Amino acid sequence: MIALQNVPFNFVEGLGFRRLIQELSPKYNLRGRNFFTDFVCTELYGKVANKVKELIEKFDYMAFTSDIWSDPSSNASLPSLTCHGIAKNFDRSLIILKCETFDDRHLGDIIAEKFDTMLTEWNISKEQVHCIIRDEGSNMKRAMRLAVLNDLDCAVHKMQLAIRMKLTLFCQKSGIIESCVELLKPFEEATRELSNSHTLISSVIPIIKMLGKKLADYLTRPQDSDPIRVAVMTLKTEVSAKFSLLEENNLYVIATYLDPRYKHKFFTPVTEENIKDDILKIRTNIENDVSNSQISPNFKAAKKIKMGDSLVKDTEQPGTSGTT
Repeated sequence: MIALQNVPFNFVEGLGFRRLIQELSPKYNLRGRNFFTDFVCTELYGKVANKVKELIEKFDYMAFTSDIWSDPSSNASLPSLTCHGIAKNFDRSLIILKCETFDDRHLGDIIAEKFDTMLTEWNISKEQVHCIIRDEGSNMKRAMRLAVLNDLDCAVHKMQLAIRMKLTLFCQKSGIIESCVELLKPFEEATRELSNSHTLISSVIPIIKMLGKKLADYLTRPQDSDPIRVAVMTLKTEVSAKFSLLEENNLYVIATYLDPRYKHKFFTPVTEENIKDDILKIRTNIENDVSNSQISPNFKAAKKIKMGDSLVKDTEQPGTSGTT
């Protein structure tokens, strides 16, 4: 019950709970809070952690999602690290490796150290990190650069920023809230789809393309008033700006191209040829890894292709910090 209902350990000492257990099983010796804190936080955690490490060892490479949740009322922050891996038998696993309090300032260099500590704790080398999905805060971007880790923006966070930055304020000033609600329905659907734990990054480009088409179709409606048209154009501009470099990132384009649901549907012939060339380079690289793997255990990691080279170059000043 403590784990499933996410209740504190002192729940077992509550009068109502103790009366319930007494009624159900009078002879049961109900343990107190200290038993559960000592058992769960020492013995049980250690056993589970060892099992998780055994599972992680089955993955050659892993992707990660991470965020820092903050509660303004209590000044509490919780950084998280979730591992996504595929074993050789193609079993896909999702493992929450870490979620703990974070009392330091949310600066890039401090967050980078935190990531290094979390990866080290689980015996994960940086060469095994395929990429990390993070929010668009400048502090998180800086942290990934300092930690020398391939990273991607969270598409949902980028969409929310595009909506909040200008559209929400504009709709409130123009008195067209109801029309904006209708306008944002496709974005709600996109958010639900991309937030699904089974969604792949191969769906990002198709979904963003779909949103762009929805907005373009909205502008063809002759009956819409000028404020609504301005709102649509504002949102279309923000979305285009936020995702302008999406198709320049190999992590996205190759994943989309290899997904049998999409293939080449969203790419021009020129882009498709470039994708094919990149895939052939990856294949050649893997073949070289296999043929030379016995030379050095680190050879495979050293030859791993850097698929994040097309990411936006750093334009921020050292020490900047953004909000999540």
